Order: sequence, then structure tokens, then C-alpha cells
Amino acid sequence: MELSKSASALGLYKYDCDHPPSELFRRFHTTIAGLFEACGVALTHFGAEGRGYSDKLSKISGRMYENMLRTEFAGLSGISLLANPPESNAPAYDSFASATLNYVEVNRELLACIVVNEAFMRLRTPEYDSLLRSLVELYLWDFGYGFSSSIEKQPEFHILGLDNGKLSAEEYQSLSTWYSAPGEVRRMLLRDVYPYNVLNEVQLDTQISKGMTLRQFAESQLGCSLIKLTGDGLYLWQVPDAQVARLREVLFGSAVMLA
Repeated sequence: MELSKSASALGLYKYDCDHPPSELFRRFHTTIAGLFEACGVALTHFGAEGRGYSDKLSKISGRMYENMLRTEFAGLSGISLLANPPESNAPAYDSFASATLNYVEVNRELLACIVVNEAFMRLRTPEYDSLLRSLVELYLWDFGYGFSSSIEKQPEFHILGLDNGKLSAEEYQSLSTWYSAPGEVRRMLLRDVYPYNVLNEVQLDTQISKGMTLRQFAESQLGCSLIKLTGDGLYLWQVPDAQVARLREVLFGSAVMLA
């Protein structure tokens, strides 16, 4: 299959949380493997962080992977699952699908980052919506977002809060603001407006102008939808591609936008 020049991406965040149990990493692995397989994506490599694991990517067919399954993901603080071309000798750089779940002890942050070439999974499809719903159900996330981006822009860098060296001055300033914000601020405000915005009650109840909350604003915008995702107060605000830039401009400088 010829690969697309764009990828669909999803990021989910949780702050001020304890180290997740090994069961979460097991469920993440099972969920991703099943969803990827349904889209025709076969996992080829994996990486794991934790005692007894190296920081290098290994083949799914290797002993390290078998050991992780045998020990039921015990001791992990992070896992990465990748799909690469058969001839790949640099799996960290040529994957066309990747999924990472990583816990950062110093920030008490849990982050899920999934990026899939749109030849296999496009934004705004049942497959992408299934990915979103399956991952949202895995944990009590604070918020998240989904979008489509060119491969060249390395969408995983955006989710991870990293500079890919190709940012405009405006994009770099936005990244720096996000990077500098502590977790308690990030969970209250929007980083940006995306096609898929996974929002919590605090964000939705924030006033963007006198007498107008973000919830009321989201529900009143043409072509948008706001639906409840979980019983724990997470909602999905979907924004048409043609409206993203306009709504970003409207919300920029308001009390709900971090930038």
C-alpha cells in the first residue's frame, strides 16, 4: 500500500497521578494491537521503559517482547508499539504507525500518543473514532485532542511538546508557552483548537466572555458537536476543518486559551 503524506494523531493527558499499574500497560497493548490489526497495520517493533529493559527498540519477534508478555508488563513505566516497513533498519525514524503510553515520574504525568499514516486510518472515520473511544475508556484522563497533520511536521512532536526544528516563530512561541505551563494549568485551559477536542468539566465551565462559557460557545457553533464521552466528565467537541482557524482566532486571548 502506498503511504499517505499525512497522518492522524491523538494525544491524551493525565496529571498529578500515581504510577499506573502494569494492568494499564497490558490493556493499552491489547487495545492498540487489535485496533491496528483491524486497519491492516501489523506491529513490527516495540520499546519499553522500566527495570530490565533497554532504551532501544526491539522486534516483536524477539525474546524481549516475549519476556514482557510473559511477565504481564510488570515494572513498566512506558511502552511504545510501532509498525515499520519490512526492510526497516531504523525503526525509530521510519514507522508509519506508532502508539506510546508513558509515565513521567518527575511530572506525575501520563501521556498517550498515537500517530497513524492516513493510508490506514484517517481522521473523522469510524476507525479513528473507535481508537479515540477505546483509549478514553482505558483511564481517567484530564483532556486530549486529535488532529491530522503532514508527516513532514512530525505530529508526535506536537503531542509530546517537542520542537521539530521546523516551527514558525508563532508555533515556537505557542510550544514554549505550553511547555512552561504546569500540569494544573494545562488541565484547566485549552492548548489550541483542534478538529477533536477532549475536554473536561472545568474547561467547559470556564467563561470566555461575560455570560458565555466554553460549553455554551461550543454548542452554538455551526457544524460543531459536543457529546459526552465518559461518566467521569469528559466530552468530545468536534470542530469542522473549515472552522478550526476561525474558532482559534475567536478564542485566542480569552480566559480559556493558554496562549
